[in-house]
Parts: sequence; structure tokens; C-alpha cells
Amino acid sequence: MKHILVIAHDSGGAEVVSAWVRKHPEFRFEFLLEGPALNIFQRKLGSLPVLGKDQLDAAIARAQLVLCGSSWSSDLEKTAVRQARKKAVRTAVYLDHWVDYAERFELAGTTCLPDELWVGDTHAQTLALKHFPAHLIQLEPNLYFEEMRAEIDAAAVQEDRRGSPGLRVLYLSEPVSEYVAAGGPDCYGSTEFQALTKFLEYLKSHNLKIERLRVRHHPSEKPGKYAELLERFASDFEIEYSTTTTLPADCAWADWIVGLASMALAIAVFARKRVSTCIAPVGLPLVPPYPEIEHLFSGKES
Repeated sequence: MKHILVIAHDSGGAEVVSAWVRKHPEFRFEFLLEGPALNIFQRKLGSLPVLGKDQLDAAIARAQLVLCGSSWSSDLEKTAVRQARKKAVRTAVYLDHWVDYAERFELAGTTCLPDELWVGDTHAQTLALKHFPAHLIQLEPNLYFEEMRAEIDAAAVQEDRRGSPGLRVLYLSEPVSEYVAAGGPDCYGSTEFQALTKFLEYLKSHNLKIERLRVRHHPSEKPGKYAELLERFASDFEIEYSTTTTLPADCAWADWIVGLASMALAIAVFARKRVSTCIAPVGLPLVPPYPEIEHLFSGKES
């Protein structure tokens, strides 16, 4: 039985890797999880024995494969890849988005590539080929997207919209300023607070009949992060937070889904609703490469 050491920190990588793990019970796994990844794995796979960083070297020595997510807010996975390669243990990193591919492998001024780069779709494969040798890249279907598509369809069956007085709008937030502070390129055109403010002002100026606006925090954000900002618009809209519902349930609930550039925006496409991004990129293309995602604002308006 193949022994795989799974390492993850950020939510995006944790979602795709945990979905892959759940579909492969034939392997034996050990887990080193930190940050948002810990809750994601435990939600999907139940209570798990989790290793500490001080156990990394010993766990690598036991493994036949080290499988990692990729993070912008942590060096955990990059450190593990470097240590595993020193010990000649095979490594794989699952790329969970469509941006910053080269930057995900920079550690202390050096590039640390794994033996395998897993990409979940042909968009990611095309982008990866621009940055990395073809022999590293492996198309490994994104099982997390399959999970989300099925859950959205199931939630939609339960959603009763009879007598609904107006639009239900779901807003997907994202910690842009933290991403930039951690070294990501500043090419969103605005902070997360500016983007949300601009969107709320757009709703107000267009006199749309809004039943409710639901704000869903990114997994790495603290509850109440936008409370002061949202209070300014409390008299204009019925505003609530998504605190107990899942992303698929929120997508099924909404008529219109708006976000910045997170993976959640790509998942929203599966709901077959109106999906928009409220950022106007001033640099690299950030938004998931799906034609269904509408650009609400042009670059000139940022």
C-alpha cells in the first residue's frame, strides 16, 4: 500500500488535495496540516491525527510520495518539497488556481520545484506549460470541482424561490491586501474593502431591487472583518452573513454571485447563475479563466 504524506496550509490547495485523498482510500496517508487546511480536511475526512512541523523529516522518510497544496501565505509546502527532494522522496504539488505559478515555488530566493506538478483542468495546464518543463506537468482532474458541482445541484433542488420579492446577491470576499503583503503582485486595482465599497455603491446607484445581500467570508478571513463597512449600507440593503451554510448552498440560494478572483468564483459558475467579478485588474489576469464570469467594471473605472 502506497504511503503518502499530505501537506497543506491554504484553503484552495486544501480543498483540491482533500478531495483527491477522499477518492483514494487505497493509499495510506499521514497529514501535516496548518491554517485553514486543518478545518477543511477535518470537515471532509473527520477527525485526523495531524503531525507537527517537528515531525516533518521523520514523516518524509516514511513516505513514498509527498503530496502538497500550494500556498501564498505560508512556506510550509515549499519547505516540505525542498526537504523531500534532499531525501530523494518523490514530491507532487497540486496547483489550485490559475495565477502566480512561478511565485508559488520561490523559497528564500531560490526556486524549489517538485517532481510532479498537478493541474486540474486544461486552462491550468496551458498556463503551467508557459512556466515549467512539460515533463513535470500532470493533468489530474479537479475532484473538488466535481464535489462542488454535485452539491450545488443537490442544494438547488431544495431551494424554493416562489414569492421571492427581488434579487438575492451573494458576495464572495477575498483577503487581497494580505495576499499583496505576503508578496503577491499588486494587480487587483483595489483592496478588498475598496472592491466591496465600489460594488455596494454600484448596487445603490442602479436602484436594483435587492431582496438580500449575503456576504461570505474567505476561509482565511476573520468574522466581522467588513462589519464597519457594511454598517454604512445597512439602510440601503438587507445584509446578512453566511455563517452556517456551505458554499454550494449559498450559490444555490443566490440569483447573482459576485466576487473578486478566488476559486469560489470559479465554483459559482457551476450554479448557472449570473457570476461577476468586481475587480478591474491593472496587471496580470487574475480572474478564473471562465467566459461565464462577467467583468462588472472596466480597468478605466478603477
